[in-house]
Amino acid sequence: MMTANEYRGEIAIDIGGAQRVLRPSFTALSEIETETGKALQQLTANAVSLTVSLTDMAIILTCGLRAAGEDVDRDQVGQWILDAGGAVEYYQPVGKFVVFGLTGGRDSDEEDRAKDDDAGEPMPERATRSGGWRRWLADAWGGQKTGSGDQPRMK
Repeated sequence: MMTANEYRGEIAIDIGGAQRVLRPSFTALSEIETETGKALQQLTANAVSLTVSLTDMAIILTCGLRAAGEDVDRDQVGQWILDAGGAVEYYQPVGKFVVFGLTGGRDSDEEDRAKDDDAGEPMPERATRSGGWRRWLADAWGGQKTGSGDQPRMK
């Protein structure tokens, strides 16, 4: 069993009957964008709004697992997702994984707290500061997002 190194942006995940690791390498993130045809920003927005397709989720998880040394294919990972109860089980780790790809692990929450929203737009339509994404994502998953419109409320 491999242990996730949070400083490298690795995410621990229970899938396929075992504790595994998603590693956000450049190669993995590039493959994700190529295979899904979507930028990381769009995939992150989809994860937060619970609209990642099963295919995209399997691609993201497969690429992250391979980067950590797992010998898996998309069909196998897709079946693991279904066996675990469906995509809803993996929105949070998938979201964290793609957010790390956007931010490189930087966290500028202090900067975000000190300034007003520089674009005046709700997340995820903009991602100008890494902390903005990180904080918005954490708030959404914590059920703390109280804005109106298309911003998700998740508990």
